[in-house]
Amino acid sequence: MERRNNGSKKVLTSAFSNLYTDQRIEKVCKTLHEKGYEIELIGNNWGGEEKISRPYPVSRIPIISKTLKTAYFEFNWKLYKELKKKADENTILHANDLDVLLPNYLLAKN
Repeated sequence: MERRNNGSKKVLTSAFSNLYTDQRIEKVCKTLHEKGYEIELIGNNWGGEEKISRPYPVSRIPIISKTLKTAYFEFNWKLYKELKKKADENTILHANDLDVLLPNYLLAKN
């Protein structure tokens, strides 16, 4: 894992909301990035897949569910697996909203 700014930590920010339109996520990630954190924003394609240009990596987990209720379940399961692959003991897990708190909590607890 490449370090920036004297070994600052990696932050995996996850959110269920539309990454393209959610300005709150952009402000948080931009601030952390400017402070030297290695940021990765993880979302999904439920609200669309508009092209996003940010100074940090952005990834979307594909959702095939047709209803919001099942989309939440599917995304949280896939997010848990994605975070587990990408996180290590030097990673900060940041759940941007309650919709993604469970997979972040379960991994942080281990």
